[in-house]
Amino acid sequence: MVEDRTYTASADGSGETLNSNLGCQPKPPGKIADVVSVILPVHNGSRWIDACLSSLEQQSYTGPIELSAFDDGSTDSSWSDLQRWAGLLEARGMRVICGRSESSPGGCGFAKNRAVSQSSGAWLCFMDVDDVMAPERIERQLAAARAHPRALVGARVRREPAGSTARYISWVNGMSQEQLVLQRFRECTLVMPTWFIARSDFDAVGGFREEQCEDLLFLLEHVARGGRLHRVEGARLDETCCCGMHASRRF
Repeated sequence: MVEDRTYTASADGSGETLNSNLGCQPKPPGKIADVVSVILPVHNGSRWIDACLSSLEQQSYTGPIELSAFDDGSTDSSWSDLQRWAGLLEARGMRVICGRSESSPGGCGFAKNRAVSQSSGAWLCFMDVDDVMAPERIERQLAAARAHPRALVGARVRREPAGSTARYISWVNGMSQEQLVLQRFRECTLVMPTWFIARSDFDAVGGFREEQCEDLLFLLEHVARGGRLHRVEGARLDETCCCGMHASRRF
C-alpha cells in the first residue's frame, strides 16, 4: 500500500495539520531492525526524479527497503511523479510513504525531518532528488554502519557536470578517515546526501535544525555526543550541481 500524507498550515498559523485517510497502517516488511528507510526530500525535482528513483530500484541490497519521500511545496509535477514511482516501487515489494506540505517550502531541514518522522526503518539512508546512487550503495553502507557502531557513514561523490566545484570535490573525497573528524569545523566532511545512520543515533541528536547549514550543525552535534564519522569507499553518489543549491532547498 502506498501511503500519502499531506501537511497544511493550521488556521492560526501556529503549526501543521496532518491530513490523512489512511486508517490502520500496514506493518513494514520484515523485522524493523532490517528495514532501510531511504529519506528523500523533494522540491521542484521533476527533472531528476526518474534517474534518482531508477537508481533506488537498481540497488543490490536484497533486504527490505522503504522509500519515505516528502514533497516540500513543489509547484512542478514532482508530486504526481512521486505517485507514479510509488506504484512502480510497490510492485517490486518496496514500501512507499509520500508526504507533502501544501504551504510554502520549509527548506532542507524541514523536509528531511518530515520524511524521517513518517518512516519506520531502523536505518536511515539519505539522498537528494538530484542524486543517483551507485547500485551497491545501501548494501555497503549498511555493512559499514553495522561494523562501526554509532557512526555517521558517508560515501565519495561525483558531481555532474564533470568538473563542477572541482576543488571542493577533491577535498571532500581526498580526506582520510581521521581527517573526517579533524577537519569538521572547516566544512561538512561527509556530503549530506551520502549519509547513512542508525535511527537511534539520528534521534539522539534530535533531528535537523530547520535553518541554514543544517547538515554541518547535525554533524558537529553528532560528534560532540560521541558519534563517529566513517566513509565507505566504492559506494559512490552522483550529484547534480545546481548553482550551489540542492533541489530541496528553500528558493
